[in-house]
Amino acid sequence: MQGTRPAITTQFNRLSTHIPGGDAVATQEDCMVCHDQGAHQVGAVKAWDADNGSTSFAQPTPNAPTTASGEGEAFEGHCMSCHEDGSADSLPPSGSDQTATSPFTGSAAPPVINETAWASAAHNRPSASFTPAMTCVGDGANGCHASGHGSENTALLAPVGGPTTAMADFCLGCHDGTPAVDVTADFAGAAITATSASGAVVNNRHDVSTADQSYSSAQVACSDCHNPHADAAGAGVSDLISGGTLRDYSPANSYVADGHDFPYDSGGNLDPINPEGSAGGFSEPDSIQFCLVCHDGATPAGVVMTANMINIATAWNGTDQHGSGEGTTGSRTAKGALKFPYVTAADDAADNDPPANYAAMNCTTCHGAHGTGNISNLRESITVGGVVMTVGGATGFTSEPAYAGNSTYTLPLIGGAQTDHYWGA
Repeated sequence: MQGTRPAITTQFNRLSTHIPGGDAVATQEDCMVCHDQGAHQVGAVKAWDADNGSTSFAQPTPNAPTTASGEGEAFEGHCMSCHEDGSADSLPPSGSDQTATSPFTGSAAPPVINETAWASAAHNRPSASFTPAMTCVGDGANGCHASGHGSENTALLAPVGGPTTAMADFCLGCHDGTPAVDVTADFAGAAITATSASGAVVNNRHDVSTADQSYSSAQVACSDCHNPHADAAGAGVSDLISGGTLRDYSPANSYVADGHDFPYDSGGNLDPINPEGSAGGFSEPDSIQFCLVCHDGATPAGVVMTANMINIATAWNGTDQHGSGEGTTGSRTAKGALKFPYVTAADDAADNDPPANYAAMNCTTCHGAHGTGNISNLRESITVGGVVMTVGGATGFTSEPAYAGNSTYTLPLIGGAQTDHYWGA
């Protein structure tokens, strides 16, 4: 400590840091990659544009914490100068410990953040336009990253609850209704930990929490599905394959990734987003394109699936009646007396099948994105084409009497184990 100045070198020894070797390898040259030394002692932190080494960014209020609202956002241009293309262009291409693609001693190239996507991302909320503000640098509530020196969390993150906050709780620190949309209920309460009739381990939500991961051995983080640097306000998610905006669902779409290439429509199929009897004109994001990134047998880096997870892409392309294939039992037009609006109201009353096959159905029609009160994230209420589906089996079907007149779908224990498809929808 030099007077009131904080000790910086030990911050490089934290879990994540710009200088991977910690204070043992940090040099003055590493510091000067980021920091403008002009007017160094006036109480305001200043940082370079790492592409030109001349443009300077400074917090607006001397002696204020750089993580205070309105202070940290001044460094957005500094951060993006490296992260917009993964290169600090003011540094030499080689011959030094600080190069364009390895700006700090022993570091890798900066992860690339699409600057165009970031400009309209939901987490880009400058204080001049939004209350509360949100940007790159902050205290965890007004910005996700506190210090470029280091953090006890991954990716230099700065959780509101302090440096030892579990990563499962990092996003929930804001997404608890104050200020962001509340998703805490999706992950609250005890998980449904059961074994289905097929012998598979079954859960009722994505395995984000430590307790859920211990049960199923699966591992998924919020950032595996959400891109805070790209997802636009109201969009929720982006396309995990292209990194761009997630396309809308259409029977004309195909899934092409990880060795798969299959159409949603195997030929003249009905549109499950705008089925018979619906008012029409509905559109939904293509959750098949989104969800199969993990559920196609080849998970992305960092995601671990339970050993019992089926390859849904392969199943949809041949054996699963919800997908583009004909299924292994019966035709696509004889799928357990489909309910209105998948058939007309008259055909529903008469237990008639739809007149044609249906294209692959959107995942989120039946499954909640985060979790639900049912196993396998199955929704308790289903809306198709703007119509809330009725419950109960086909006329005269008496093996599921508990469903008659119910307003929600429930999955009771049958013989001590959860069945795979005992739903009454």
